[in-house]
Amino acid sequence: AISQYGLQIAVGSEDGSIRRWDALSGAAIGGPMLGHTDGVESLAYSHGSSRARIVSGSTDNTIRVWDAGTGESVGTPIEGHQGWVLAVAFSQGGSCIASGSQDKTIRLWNSVSGAQLTTLVGHEDWVRAVCFVPGGEKLLSGSWSIRDRTLCVWNITTRQLLHRLPGFSPASRSMTVSPCGRYAAARSYFTDYSLHVLDIEAGCSVGTSLTGHTETVTSIAFSPDGTHIISGSFDGFVRIWD
Repeated sequence: AISQYGLQIAVGSEDGSIRRWDALSGAAIGGPMLGHTDGVESLAYSHGSSRARIVSGSTDNTIRVWDAGTGESVGTPIEGHQGWVLAVAFSQGGSCIASGSQDKTIRLWNSVSGAQLTTLVGHEDWVRAVCFVPGGEKLLSGSWSIRDRTLCVWNITTRQLLHRLPGFSPASRSMTVSPCGRYAAARSYFTDYSLHVLDIEAGCSVGTSLTGHTETVTSIAFSPDGTHIISGSFDGFVRIWD
């Protein structure tokens, strides 16, 4: 994961540790952040909060919150999932955490108290990606398997499933939302290694698929101004799309 202004990078490991680096100098920041008892599957930085936090999800079935400056654990482990925590995200402002799990649920948590706020049920297999939509009322989630290869759009206030879009295989870094909150980009489930742009409000694809990669797409991001999409792939290339 990378911090809001791109100055710090955090990486989670199979040994349960999390390490931070200065993105400009490449120097390690502090020692390893220890607490998880199994591998770290997902990380995210808070955006827009006064004190930067890191949230981590693990195959020990827990979520932890960390101070991004000191590396210290904040509060106690957040428990509730009945399976691995495969995806985590902070809401704008950092007051809420979303998590996706092997138990097929998405859960929302108060990031300060760790209290569970709600559970979203609708996926038929592991939830591998979660992403808040700017504005705070919507959340995207993704699953990919033979049983469930969908991207879902939720209203988190009413817990209503607004749209279910088939044919996607979003993982933790292969689904992203534009800064304006209107569009999302995700990789296709099919073997053409393509990307699709989605209209979140309408619940449909926009334009034609973006093709060019020759291996699995591993990461996708919008540019800060929302005019370009950047994708990385196992084919060794980073591509920029208009």
